[in-house]
Amino acid sequence: MHDIARIKESRGECNCHAEDGAKMAESFLKDINSPKDKISKVKYAISVHRFSKNIRAETKEAEILQDADRLDALGAICIARVFMYNWHRGFPLYEPDKKPDEEYHGQDTNAINHFYEKILKIKPSTFH
Repeated sequence: MHDIARIKESRGECNCHAEDGAKMAESFLKDINSPKDKISKVKYAISVHRFSKNIRAETKEAEILQDADRLDALGAICIARVFMYNWHRGFPLYEPDKKPDEEYHGQDTNAINHFYEKILKIKPSTFH
């Protein structure tokens, strides 16, 4: 459920899929009568999972979700996903005159810069 609002963000319907996703998950979990304490844990974990927000997780559930989300951003599938995403959105794969930013801001960029701005910064020290 942590990326439930990603499509809304892609369409420009929200600024942060983590924040909107937490609200959407809360609504869904209430509709299926989930226990209130579980709803609050899920909502919090989703709201802080995003790498670009650089929020330190304060619960075990949130730590696990952050780690799982970062693991998902590594490996061969990640490489394919980055290139596919840029192709689908019409973004360039590479712009030789555009240097990567020092920090990742969650903004769309060319594929090669995305690796330098985010993916290559996911290291063992960024995991819980």
